[in-house]
This record gives sequence, structure tokens and C-alpha cells, in this order.
Amino acid sequence: MPKNINKTAQNLYLEEIKGPVLDDFLEKGWYRMGPTIFSSFYIFYKNELFSTIWLRTQLESYQNTKSLKKLNRKNRAALAHKVEKFQYTAELEALYQKYRVGFKGNLPDTLASYMMDSLSLPIYDTCLLSVYHDDTLVACSIFDLGEKTLASIFGFYDPVYSNYSLGLYTMLLEIAYGQEQDMDIYYVGYFVPGNPRFDYKLRLGGIEYLDFKTREWYGIAQFDYEKTPINIISQKLSSLQSSLKKEYGATLYQNAFIDVHIIEYFPMRYLDDPLFLIFEGLSSYKSEENIVVITYDVQAAAYKLYHCQILHAVFSNYNPDWLKGLDDETFKYQMVIKKTLKTCKTVKPIVKFFLEQK
Repeated sequence: MPKNINKTAQNLYLEEIKGPVLDDFLEKGWYRMGPTIFSSFYIFYKNELFSTIWLRTQLESYQNTKSLKKLNRKNRAALAHKVEKFQYTAELEALYQKYRVGFKGNLPDTLASYMMDSLSLPIYDTCLLSVYHDDTLVACSIFDLGEKTLASIFGFYDPVYSNYSLGLYTMLLEIAYGQEQDMDIYYVGYFVPGNPRFDYKLRLGGIEYLDFKTREWYGIAQFDYEKTPINIISQKLSSLQSSLKKEYGATLYQNAFIDVHIIEYFPMRYLDDPLFLIFEGLSSYKSEENIVVITYDVQAAAYKLYHCQILHAVFSNYNPDWLKGLDDETFKYQMVIKKTLKTCKTVKPIVKFFLEQK
């Protein structure tokens, strides 16, 4: 059974993730990525860091809003659909290619590569929802079944039919299917406060979110946009930077490699915190092999001081074109943690540590 997340991002490879096992993973904020199960509370998108907030809705009490009922009536009158066990076909790939051409963003070259070549592996109980206009396939969505849950994985459609709001409509059809199958919960992935690209999921209504600190689920009305993990970390480290910068040369960096423990598979202790402070003003920590880094752990509500080393070897599993686009001064510190120096709830032990280094 999964544990709560103890890293910024992590994943697992298991031979089978079905039934109550998948239910348990989803409950704790894990999600499917290709053949693996993963979770992360951050995303690095277009050279900016955001918090990811995981979402779900209770199916027993779920009801469409007035606007969604209207969309349902309109689309059901014009379109047909079916749900079946997933099977990869050339027809699916052709539809994906149409979607990819019109997509405003970066997508893998093929559907198979998007799903990390997991489409033929019996790891998950995977279903395909297909939507047709007459005999033409116009939209699809892929979702996984647990014992009492279903999780939406990926939807794609023909941009010619975009006036049907097919991305949202396939989610409504997944919800209806889950209710017909007497499922309890529908998991819809995450949204990203500050990035409206993911806000369409909130239109479903009845949404709950996973609190990053308590790891409990609450109604979205309780969500505080000002207290996302990335905002809290930024406030804590910026305040610390202001108080220590003059004497110790504290510089705040964004970490583009927050998902390093998912992307790279070497047994190294990489720094995967989204933001970190580096102190150039310490006499005993001035070389690239001896660097003091401070991060802030939101769940533990504590600062963490690390003895780190800059890693000059390029990460092999990251897209090289993406790596070239990163700003050297802000993003390109690839760090390995050599030792945890201190964990503390307040700033006072940090100041004491620095005084001891003089």
C-alpha cells in the first residue's frame, strides 16, 4: 500500500495496480503516469514553478450544473459514445495526431509515447471512451478503474469539433459511467492555481481537493489560493534571504528539476525542492563541492539546511532542447545532497549555524 509523499516527486513501478490497490493510491494523491504510479505537488511549466492541487468528486452526490446539463443535452442529441476495454488502434493514433497539431503546448509525437508505451501492459484496468459523429471518431478519453473509483488519464479530440467542448464532455461521460457502475469517486487529476489552462476541471462542480499538509480531502470552497505550497515556500525563503543576504550572500533559485526522482533513475540523493537558497558568503563552503543550501518543507513546517554539490553531468533523461532553454543563473543548478546539516522550525538555529562557520 502507498505511503504519503515524502519527496517533492516520486514514482513506483508495480506489476499490477488494480482494484482496491489503485483506490488506495488515488486516495493518497498518487496518479498514473505511463506504466508507473506517481505523485508530485509541483509543476515546472514554461519556466515557472506552480503548485499542483489534486482533485476528485464524489459520484453518489454528484449532479450536473445547469450549464453542464445543457451541454449534455446538446451533445447527446448529435453524438454517440461507447465505453470498452482499451485497445490501441490506428484510428486512435490518427485522432491523436489531429489533436496534437492543434494543441497549444508540447505533446509527444505519438499516443504510445504519451502513455510511455504502457498501452499494451496489463498493469491497470484501463477503459476507452469513444465519441462519434455519425461514423466518425471525434473524441476519446482513457481512464482507469479501481474497485470503487475511476481516474481520468487523458482525453483528446478532433479540433474541428471544438465547439462541442469535447474535453469537458468526455469527463461528464466518464462521471456518468462511474455512476452507472456504482463507483464512489471520480479522480480528475490536478489543477494549477495561477495557470488557467487547468481550470476547466473546476467547472465540473462538486470538486474536492487534497490538502498538501494534512493530506485530507476538502471541498474546493475551502481552498486558499494564497496559501499554495509554492507561495508559502517563496514567502519563507524570501524573508530569510532578506535577513541574511547582506552578510552571507544569499541567492534564491528556482529548481527546474523538481521531478528529478521520477525522470532520473540513479541512486543519488538529488535536491528536488522547488525553491532553494544558496549562500556564497561562507568561508568553509565556497567550492562547488561544498555548498550550503536552505529549503523549506511545507508539510513539516521547517527549514532544512543541506551540504550540497553542484552536478555538472547533464541529466540524461531530460529533453536536451528543454535543458538548453533554461536560464543558467536561475534554473541550471543540478544539485546532489551530500549531508543534511540541520532541520529547524525557526530562523534562530540557522543564524547560529552561520555564526559557527565564521
